Amino acid sequence: MNHRTKDTRNNRNYPPKVNEDKASVIVPQTDTKPNAVKNAMKRKDHNNDAVFYGCPSCITSGAWNAYVNNPFDLVARKEWVKSIALPCTDVNKVTYMTPPYGITYESVTTDVGLLENRNGPRKVDARMYNGYLIIPGLVYHLLSKMKNVRVNTLLGNDFAVKVINFIARYGNYTRKSPYVTVHGAYSRYIEMTDPNWVNACTGDNQVIPVTLFLVVLYNACFMFQDANDTNLLIMALDTFDLGANVGQEKFITTFSESRFPNYSIQENFAIQHLLNNPFFCLFHP
Repeated sequence: MNHRTKDTRNNRNYPPKVNEDKASVIVPQTDTKPNAVKNAMKRKDHNNDAVFYGCPSCITSGAWNAYVNNPFDLVARKEWVKSIALPCTDVNKVTYMTPPYGITYESVTTDVGLLENRNGPRKVDARMYNGYLIIPGLVYHLLSKMKNVRVNTLLGNDFAVKVINFIARYGNYTRKSPYVTVHGAYSRYIEMTDPNWVNACTGDNQVIPVTLFLVVLYNACFMFQDANDTNLLIMALDTFDLGANVGQEKFITTFSESRFPNYSIQENFAIQHLLNNPFFCLFHP
């Protein structure tokens, strides 16, 4: 929350200019199976999935790599945040802006500029920048709780770094429509027994759906709270950490699971109606 003052978060006239030329772009993804990813890499003679799938430059840079290895290093954090700083849409505000951003319908639609084509690249929106800012820290903290070890013992851990990159590149808001499936690119980052659904992740991989869910809640707070002086999710997690009567295992398991794939046909129709609701689509994981 220290990266942006409460005054600018609360001022709807101060959104970042995310359609700036220097702003990162992302190519919206479709659901893909591991074999399709493997075949695509061979067919295109391109071994870098981040480049092949059009991942934003702000999460493939050297500054990002340093930040992912230790998001609590103030120097690494400052350098990465500096690399994504954007001007304000209000030309009278001369200082550059950094997340976390307040969320509005404009900030995820008209503010990102026009699409050249339906499947082409678009600007990274405010929700995604917020997610990039908190995903590394969330993953390290969740893994430390799951393993019952200190956070500093996990910094730069190969599994943690790969999970962070997978979530950032193929997680929140990266696909063209709401989804509950795991993108097949996971096979290039971590080992899993081919889960079809996000909620099918087990063991340490449960950090994936929990992080996705927390990012959604974080952004939802920044849109629907009356004031953005703070973030209600942060307050809730702080209270939980102070000794709420819920064990870490129960917390992780509950947040990582959903009944969605097991609904009846009738219930699935109802769920599909919900997925098509633009209020829900705005924050689909």
